[in-house]
Amino acid sequence: MALRFALLAILSREDTTGYDLSKDVERSTGFFWNASHQQIYKELAALQNEGWVRHTTVEQSERPAKKVYAITKEGLAALKCWAKEPSALPKGKDAFLVKMFAGDVVGSDVLLEDLRRQKKLHADQRQLFKEIEARFFSDVASLSTRDRMQYLTLRRGITYETTWLAWCKEVEESLEAEPFCGHGE
Repeated sequence: MALRFALLAILSREDTTGYDLSKDVERSTGFFWNASHQQIYKELAALQNEGWVRHTTVEQSERPAKKVYAITKEGLAALKCWAKEPSALPKGKDAFLVKMFAGDVVGSDVLLEDLRRQKKLHADQRQLFKEIEARFFSDVASLSTRDRMQYLTLRRGITYETTWLAWCKEVEESLEAEPFCGHGE
């Protein structure tokens, strides 16, 4: 459900093609609400059927015509209405946490190996977020309201990854201090 509003949020900033919208999702909302190109185009069609998005066709020389999508007044009103609704506590899916929950079946060595991979992935993600912060948000005091909202969303990502890495350290120390073999091995 939130994909449609992520797309409307991006379109509220500027008109864009479906292809560029997909790229914008990857670079912005895709860090916390991702979607495939197919899902995005399917949702664009649904939004257009509802009258929340329209497109204009732009002819190009030596290339096929392209569709440029724009949010409508009705789409902006729907986005505003949705944004005013209280948000539920998100329920994520994390395969690694399921492995931790059942970790006694495989043993600490197996868990540590996967934990270290996860630690690297989260460290890399945090580094990427910090690079985005340095590149686009170096002067926080001068940010527009729109940019400040994006900055604060990015800060949530940095905080999440930092907390995840602290948890990794705690788990790693625990598993190293008291190693165990999986039952049934």
